[in-house]
Amino acid sequence: MKYIKIGVIKNSHGLDGEVKVLPITEHPELFETLDVLLLSKKGEIVKSLRVEDIRTHNEYYLIKLENINDKETAKTLSGLEIMYPIHLLPELDENEYYWFEIEGWEVYDTEDNFIGTLVDYEETGTAEAFIIKGESTYYMISNNKEHVLKMDKNKKRIIINRDGLVSEDI
Repeated sequence: MKYIKIGVIKNSHGLDGEVKVLPITEHPELFETLDVLLLSKKGEIVKSLRVEDIRTHNEYYLIKLENINDKETAKTLSGLEIMYPIHLLPELDENEYYWFEIEGWEVYDTEDNFIGTLVDYEETGTAEAFIIKGESTYYMISNNKEHVLKMDKNKKRIIINRDGLVSEDI
C-alpha cells in the first residue's frame, strides 16, 4: 500500500497526552476522517494508534490517542509523520492534481524546449508557484492559467508560457 504524508507531530499539548499536529496537506479535512493515526519515521510506518478525539487549534490539530495518557508519553511521538493511504484520498476534478502526482514531471515551453523538472512548490501569499530545476538554474513560475498552459498526465509533462519564468542561478 502507498501512503502520503499529511502532517507532522510537533509536540505534546497539555497534560493528558494530546499531540499537536501541523497539517501539511491542501486537504486538512482528511484529519477529521481519521480513526487511526499511521505514524512514520523516514517514510516507514512505525506505529498505528487509535484516535480518541481530534479538534482544531489555530493552524494545528490537537489529537488524543488511545493509551497515550500523559505529556511525557505524547512527547515521545514528536517528529513522527502522519501518513494517509493514497487509495483513500478524495477524487479531484479533472484539472486538479495532488503534489505527489506531478512532482518530477518535465517542464517545457510552448516551442518544446526543455526547461527542467518540477521539484517543489511554494505558497506565495495569493498564489502557488512551481519550482523547476533546470540544468544550472532554478526557476519559479506562478501556477495559473496564464503561465501554466497544459498539464499532460499521460506524458507527465507541463507546458508553460516562458514569459512567466523567474530564474535564480544555482
